[in-house]
Amino acid sequence: MHIGLIAPESHSHAAVATNVGRALAARGHRVSYVGFEDVRAVPEAAGLEFLAIAPDEYPDGSVDRMMREISEARGLRSSLRTMKALGELLDCRLRRLPALLRDAGIEALVADQISPAAATVCELLHIPHATICAAVHMNYDEGVPPFFTPWQPRADRLGTLRNLAGYSFFDLVRRPMRRRLNRFRADHHLAPYRDPHAGMSRRVQISQLHPAIDFAYTRLPDTFHYAGPLGDMTADQPGAFDETKLDGRPLVYCSFGTVNNKYRHLYATVLRAMANVDAQLLLSTGGGDLDLGNAAPPDAIIATRVPQRRVLQHCAAFISHCGVNSALEAVYAGVPIVGIPIANDQPGMAARLAYHGAGVALSSRNLRWRDLTSAVRTALVDPQLRATSVRLQAEIRNSPGAAGAARLIEAAIARTSVVNIPD
Repeated sequence: MHIGLIAPESHSHAAVATNVGRALAARGHRVSYVGFEDVRAVPEAAGLEFLAIAPDEYPDGSVDRMMREISEARGLRSSLRTMKALGELLDCRLRRLPALLRDAGIEALVADQISPAAATVCELLHIPHATICAAVHMNYDEGVPPFFTPWQPRADRLGTLRNLAGYSFFDLVRRPMRRRLNRFRADHHLAPYRDPHAGMSRRVQISQLHPAIDFAYTRLPDTFHYAGPLGDMTADQPGAFDETKLDGRPLVYCSFGTVNNKYRHLYATVLRAMANVDAQLLLSTGGGDLDLGNAAPPDAIIATRVPQRRVLQHCAAFISHCGVNSALEAVYAGVPIVGIPIANDQPGMAARLAYHGAGVALSSRNLRWRDLTSAVRTALVDPQLRATSVRLQAEIRNSPGAAGAARLIEAAIARTSVVNIPD
């Protein structure tokens, strides 16, 4: 079968989709990544075919410029800019994808949950559709805080009302995108979307979280499955890491990712906090060109980009923005996290790790160096936190991963059972 892959134009989402595509290709399918030119290198490096969406309208570099605008904001402003960019790209996908997929002979589509055009285009072309969730899944459940909030679960009525208010706010934020979708659907005689889960596959939804690091949902559909990390946890990553610079003390690694990573005050707070911790700091600016001046301790290692998975093998603690991929890599390595979320689903991921005892969550707003110092010390010495990290590491490493996701997808698009798929 010829299967297409679609994901947001983020390299972390593209890497997850690509690894699922590799697993599908290993099962004998022809797999083509369908995306904008900016991410061509990711699937092609993995040996997958690449089908460019509107290369005339969005040449290489166009989407990266949009992502840089998002990186300059945080919190709600970042989320609103993200929705605006996704809306613009949604319009393009709706215009171009039907003919592109039809001409390429795509027979089924695997789409990231943040690819709202996918279900509509598949409905239009009468081909099956599977959903993968590289970020925290966006399913609604009144007993669980929305994915983008830093809230912990509460079992009382106030907790339920708070959660419902959060979901209502998210519905409001998504309204412009839904209008775009419904205009297209009306033009093509498709029923309008009204349900908040419209656009998610009715055949199979696969999250790269694990129940051990998620909140307890009671309203997930029968087609929802936890697979654990969908990225390749053994693959090396770009960047340099000189192990000879390690001085033998516990290593604390800090990274705020590669998108929302331009906040000089956060780095300054980290540097001041770490001056009061008996550990060595490795700080990566995620590709950002930041002049940190003389604020860094003389024994700190400052890098533009490092191979994160390899670095985590040497770490005693990880100061992180808590993007899902970074969080999963830390749990996979058994490293406690000090979460300082910035935008999108990061607050929800940090809240989950703190809830399960795998880390400490702080707010990036008005972050005080004394609080960060205390949190890092806790991550380094708290025996319960470290024991939990080791336990969760074993559970994550035993999860089905991309290979299991490929089996679920294969069964779902073939209209067979998606439960207990054998190896």
